[in-house]
Amino acid sequence: MSVTSTFSEKSTPEKIGIALSGIILLFLLGDALPKIFGAEFAQKATEQLGFAPYQTALIGWVLLACTIVWAIPRTAVLGAVGLTAYLGGAVTIDMHEEVWFAVVFAVGFGLLIWAAMILRRRELLRVLIGADH
Repeated sequence: MSVTSTFSEKSTPEKIGIALSGIILLFLLGDALPKIFGAEFAQKATEQLGFAPYQTALIGWVLLACTIVWAIPRTAVLGAVGLTAYLGGAVTIDMHEEVWFAVVFAVGFGLLIWAAMILRRRELLRVLIGADH
């Protein structure tokens, strides 16, 4: 059996997982890049949460690194763990600031990342729930 397969050879859940991952990837890049390049709205939003101005770019680089690791199929699980940790930090900050919509959004987004991962790699579900072969 070949390690790689074409998109047309993949199952419907795998195709959905890949499409969902593409949408998530665009969103994550849309969050990380403005922070890295110092967009005024990103800087202002980060500073309103109590961070120093220089930390905006650092936060963006952390998010970009986790996103790149997640986007590479071989390291995707490690990237998903990194993104989960990143979102956990976002949830903590948003809870402290009592921004409840952002809390719910970050939790939901984390679940969406893992749902896309499971759709892309069905064996991951067995590992996560501890099912025997």
